[in-house]
Amino acid sequence: MLATALALSILVGWVAPVYAQQHDTATISGHVVNGTAGAITPQGLTVVLDVFQAGAQPSQITAKTDTMGHFAFDGALVQDGATYHLTVVYLGIGYTVALSSQDNLSDVRVTVYEATSSLEIVSIRNNVMLVLGADAATRTLTLLETLQVANKGDRVFIPNVAQGSVMDLLRFPLPAGAFDLDVQAELPEGQVLQVDRGVALTTPVPPGEHSILLGYKLPYTGESLDISRVFLKGAGSFRLLMPEKVGAASSRALVDRGVTAIGATNFRLLELANISSGAEVDIILDGLPQPSLAGRIRMALPTRS
Repeated sequence: MLATALALSILVGWVAPVYAQQHDTATISGHVVNGTAGAITPQGLTVVLDVFQAGAQPSQITAKTDTMGHFAFDGALVQDGATYHLTVVYLGIGYTVALSSQDNLSDVRVTVYEATSSLEIVSIRNNVMLVLGADAATRTLTLLETLQVANKGDRVFIPNVAQGSVMDLLRFPLPAGAFDLDVQAELPEGQVLQVDRGVALTTPVPPGEHSILLGYKLPYTGESLDISRVFLKGAGSFRLLMPEKVGAASSRALVDRGVTAIGATNFRLLELANISSGAEVDIILDGLPQPSLAGRIRMALPTRS
């Protein structure tokens, strides 16, 4: 489910040519630079070059940066259609630059950053909650949330997991009872922790903007469901998309923007901008589909062992 939604939201394709031509040997080189103001240039770092070519096994070579952060892979073979990944690990965080044979491979820049444990530099640009559908037989909703996380500083946020407190982690609210949680993020690797009233990530957040996808299911018992939430870090905007065929959504805080079509489905769009940290927003879903009479009878009957 989440992979399908991701394909709808982000579609990036690359088709490698069947035939490739080899160029003369060339020097793939560049600099590792420190993107944190006033920080020293890293030296002695290992730069890993991964080469991917259609019809061939990936290859890997390494080089070291000098006192100026310069590195070079002398004699590396450049091939048409090949792709290259340059990776540097600094303060335990991996930074990768993806290149192709058409790029300038003699002046590659890999930017690394100093670290901070302050969450003040991280904000939520926008948050979209999409109700994908409902299973009336089991009274279960399927939802997908997309979040745009921004690090507006010049340091990478690294959570202080040693303190053992989720308050020091990047957290997002989830409706009560959420299950089958699936998380995908454009962030370095880390753990996903489902905590009280939400989910927490132990992943670092480098400067820039990063997308996070949360897929989950929600149980409901009657025709209405309260999914009101507290925005822990606020948000630049929040949008709720509710399929008209599933039910209706209402809120005293959200502005009703009418109906919008996505494919063959009509969605009611509700939104709110400039949400402050700690703000509580009420959201009620009504008219949710119910099991048929036969389905309710089956659920009421005892199961056979």
